[in-house]
Amino acid sequence: MVENIIKTELPDAIITYENDILTCKFRASSKINEENAKRIVNKVVELTNKKDYLLIIDASEMMFISNEARQYFGKRNNPHTKSVAIIVKSGIQKSFANLYLKFSKPQRPTKMFTDQKKATDWLKIQVK
Repeated sequence: MVENIIKTELPDAIITYENDILTCKFRASSKINEENAKRIVNKVVELTNKKDYLLIIDASEMMFISNEARQYFGKRNNPHTKSVAIIVKSGIQKSFANLYLKFSKPQRPTKMFTDQKKATDWLKIQVK
């Protein structure tokens, strides 16, 4: 079986799409505003081509996300995103993730992790 791995690099994130799992890894010290968020979402829509996928948001190195960007990500109700795992490392990142989960009220299963393997395992369970 040939695996199809697609990888694209944006100024603030590296996006990888492999085996129906899309990973958006924010670059070290990235500061995400609404414009960055729109660019990332547009690239995700382009890469997934209206196919269902599981999403890993790796924010473990991200420095900051604006309220506008958080709201934009929260309002994007892509029917093809089936579940979302958010990976964080620092206490500040956990706070941002908790704010997102509490106030944006994601429309699909969404959970925060500190470990990529646990996040991936959880996502795979969500599609069963």
